[in-house]
Amino acid sequence: MILMFCVIGIGSIFSVFFHVATPESRFSEYAALVKRNNIHSPTVDMKWNDWLKEWQFYLVALAYMFSRLVANVSQTYWPLYLKETLRLGKVFVAIIPLIVFITGFFTSLIMRRVNRLLGRKLTFACGLILTGAACLWMWFLGESNRMQVFGAAVFMGAGSSTLLVTSLSMVADLIGANTATGAFVYGSMSLADKLSSGTALVLVQALHPCNAVGTSCCSACSWYYQHVMVFLPAGFSAVCFLFLLVMIPMNIGQLRKSLNAMSLIVAVDETDVASDQRAPLLSPRVSEGGSQLNINAEVHPGAEDT
Repeated sequence: MILMFCVIGIGSIFSVFFHVATPESRFSEYAALVKRNNIHSPTVDMKWNDWLKEWQFYLVALAYMFSRLVANVSQTYWPLYLKETLRLGKVFVAIIPLIVFITGFFTSLIMRRVNRLLGRKLTFACGLILTGAACLWMWFLGESNRMQVFGAAVFMGAGSSTLLVTSLSMVADLIGANTATGAFVYGSMSLADKLSSGTALVLVQALHPCNAVGTSCCSACSWYYQHVMVFLPAGFSAVCFLFLLVMIPMNIGQLRKSLNAMSLIVAVDETDVASDQRAPLLSPRVSEGGSQLNINAEVHPGAEDT
């Protein structure tokens, strides 16, 4: 109970501090940049149901969801993996997750520069590589070489942090200047994250081998938690890689509704230009009269003098 009140109290203090001390501008940085540079792009009012018609909305949501699954599942089963598979002491149950969090924190500090240097998609691929390397390393860990888990923890912390930060950046790119419905987008992503994480954890516990023998723990716990820590994050990373391949030719943030509005504007402009080109400078009657005057002047050159 004391721990619960401590967590709630500290979270409430920092939440109030964030809302009070963080200045909030009326427009996002992207919207201000568009307005300042007078970028000629159609202003599209995206309603919440318009997002449901965008393919990019689902792709980015799935990439974010599986990125969260990599972090959530690994963080949940680190203690059981350390205790049941590697037979490490209780002190390591606190140290190894702490290393994961510290590595993720320092990785997040350089994500802004890395994203500017490599771009969103390549940075996301680097996170997948780090996560896959961590899973591969844990597959070869046992009681004989269990101290190498520190290296796997560093890789997992860096990889999962890279995936989370970059996927959130993709969500921000997807929203762009459509900040009016940005809360719906972030809420949908969070809902998908929570539902998928809960479903994954329920399935892991339902498939636990100890359920068949009717005991709280058995000899199969050793390999079971190793498989959970290796195959689930690796499988989720593989699914993220497939979505990344689909998104490579896409420019995240170029929504179908915006493109339709742009094509409509271009079509109207082309129609106006074509009509301007077909319109004569003088009316046909004036043109004929001018030609007749020119002809009369040539035939009777002294007509003006008389």
